[in-house]
Amino acid sequence: MKLRPYTREDRDAVLAVFRSNIPGSFEPHEEPEFLRFVDTAPGPYWVVEEAGRVVACGGIAWKDGRVDLCWGMVEQALHRQGIGLALTAFRLRQACEVPDAREVHLNTSSDTVGFYTRLGFSVDRTVEDAIRPGLHLLYLHLDLTETSRGQLLERLSLLGQERPQLTLELAAHGAGEGNAP
Repeated sequence: MKLRPYTREDRDAVLAVFRSNIPGSFEPHEEPEFLRFVDTAPGPYWVVEEAGRVVACGGIAWKDGRVDLCWGMVEQALHRQGIGLALTAFRLRQACEVPDAREVHLNTSSDTVGFYTRLGFSVDRTVEDAIRPGLHLLYLHLDLTETSRGQLLERLSLLGQERPQLTLELAAHGAGEGNAP
């Protein structure tokens, strides 16, 4: 799999990834918000390609010591194959490189919260039925102290050693070109 920066030409492909996750993770009414985001991303956004086809996407944004993981998703048919883990690990490594980052935040659904809590995130707040009946919106955070940053990077490194097939190959021009932290 190859990781590279999102370009405007990827808009239809990332929209297809988004739509593949309806109704599992997203609802149709969220599509305009997602498109606004990719059209005006406040930070770097990446796509994962397999055999020349976009199969996942996600980004980060930061301000005042806070890094947000933004709109991370994997094509629904490819869930549970480690692509999301590899993309999230990459984005967390990028977050650790933001000089003044003190914490990482994200919003997710009740269906995926376990994925993030296993990586060390804590749930700050739950809004029941916010996405649809039975699917809750959760606000999570991960503190980035000097100690926790080192522990996170070590955990991510171990994940890469345990599952080397999940390593994303950076595109020849570099994954962060023009928008690295």
